[in-house]
Amino acid sequence: MKKFTLRLCLILLLFSVSVSYSQQSPLFDEAQLPALLKKATIANKPVFMMVYATWCPHCNKMKNEVFTNPEVITFFNKNYVATAVDGETESGKAIKDKYNVSSYPAFIFIDTKGITLYKLAGEYTAQQVINEAQNALVTKNQLPYVEQQFNADPANSDKCLAYITTLLKGKNRKELSAPTHKYLATQTDDQLLSETNWRIIANGVSDINSREFQYVLKNKNKFDKLISPTRVDRKIDNIVTEYLKQFFEKPDIDVYAKKREVVKAIDLQSTNELLFKNDLQMAEVTEDWNFYKQITREHAPQIADQSLLKDIAMNYLDHYSDVSTLEKAAKWLEASLETTDAYDGEILVAKIYSKSGNKAKAKEAALKAKKLATNLGWDAKEAEEILSSL
Repeated sequence: MKKFTLRLCLILLLFSVSVSYSQQSPLFDEAQLPALLKKATIANKPVFMMVYATWCPHCNKMKNEVFTNPEVITFFNKNYVATAVDGETESGKAIKDKYNVSSYPAFIFIDTKGITLYKLAGEYTAQQVINEAQNALVTKNQLPYVEQQFNADPANSDKCLAYITTLLKGKNRKELSAPTHKYLATQTDDQLLSETNWRIIANGVSDINSREFQYVLKNKNKFDKLISPTRVDRKIDNIVTEYLKQFFEKPDIDVYAKKREVVKAIDLQSTNELLFKNDLQMAEVTEDWNFYKQITREHAPQIADQSLLKDIAMNYLDHYSDVSTLEKAAKWLEASLETTDAYDGEILVAKIYSKSGNKAKAKEAALKAKKLATNLGWDAKEAEEILSSL
């Protein structure tokens, strides 16, 4: 009887804890924004919105692990009217557009009039999200304040940095462009070459044709010494990547061929490599195999990446039939295999030579593939099939 009573007490205790937690758990109010703003006005609290997507793993982790944390729940219930908005629904898309949400999860802090006070994006721990939410309650940390301070003195680098650093928390770099260029317009070319101005350029400049980016390119050696070659190269590569990415939204090989000259003119090793990989992708997307042949003939002999050479060789096998074109691809891949032999590489070489009609070279590659497979204890069926067909 005592054991039964003890067990019953434990069950009741666990049930009461569960009920208490479940009562505390509903952090997010599901009401529409106008009702939330009214509720916030009555409570004299700002609104906290989490904008999420059901398919976003970071969103699900935040909802299931962070916003179920009792400490987080207590803090937000005390200081905010909180809601979660599915950004993929019709009403959620309106919220996304209104508050310039560019990625999930996004966290928007707004006042009772719907004005943005603070923005965050990405995954945070429980303590991190509490810390940021505390910052969002302080007037001097809020976007309207730092924006007003900057606009009152747009030539002040510290105020510009404070503004764009606060904007950066929302991870929408498009919002940084206007204040960045407003400040940089107050700086002469010579003044651009400073650590502070580099920080502003690195964070806020994204236009490949902008005066500031072109100045960095022309004075790369000076910026390398002032900052570091790694950081300067990373900034250049990021801008080039963003510039090239836009042409894949509506792929057009003719438009791309003209605009790529902007990147080609930069003529750095890293940007040339980026351009080549984008050229390959654009040629594949648009199925322009003449362009593909042109760019691979120019660059493939210098490529050290065997995986990339295999991809190129496969496309040659699938899309070309003339002997000279096929055998160029085979020779590029063969040169790579001399350094690091690979079964799938030898098989591909054998198939290309077989298609070109060079049975002797096809047999040679197939025998190499068979030997590799035997030594490694692999199935050599594909090599044997090629040998049999020859």
